[in-house]
Amino acid sequence: MKKFIIYLLIFILFLSCTKKEYIRRQAPDFTLLDLNGQIIHLSDFKDKVVILDFFTTYCNACRLIIPNLNKIYQDYRKRGVIIVGISLDGYINPAPLRYFVKQGGILYPVLLGDEEIAKDYSVQVVPSIFIIDKNGYIRKRREGYQEISELEGAIEVLLRAPQTSAKVVRELSPQGGY
Repeated sequence: MKKFIIYLLIFILFLSCTKKEYIRRQAPDFTLLDLNGQIIHLSDFKDKVVILDFFTTYCNACRLIIPNLNKIYQDYRKRGVIIVGISLDGYINPAPLRYFVKQGGILYPVLLGDEEIAKDYSVQVVPSIFIIDKNGYIRKRREGYQEISELEGAIEVLLRAPQTSAKVVRELSPQGGY
């Protein structure tokens, strides 16, 4: 029993270290299609704060977060914030995804994600939210439903931050915070 507890603690420590190391790394670029068949790259949003929302059409928490993301999209897009929804099940058949977007009233762009992008971002739970700074670095990662105040707080911090070179971002960024 004692050995099991030690292994469990090591496993938990490994998971927590992995997530912290993921923050502050360059966000992987992608090439995905939107619902109109247009090619979209993460690099298209250079110099903007980007919120990536990984979701599936059958996820209840994913549905619940849509109003929060819509409000943020409306309130912050003129200030240089873009929200991009990335469906992890729409690439199989986009018709249910189109219905989901219409039914949910999603205002922001939605892309057809796949297993490759889920792997690139280490997405294991939906919804998974990634907030990327103006320099293209992942500054926050959250899994599950998120309150609007938490998302807005992270956005405000990144909007106030000066745009700097990648080298300075790595040197100035404290572990585990902004």
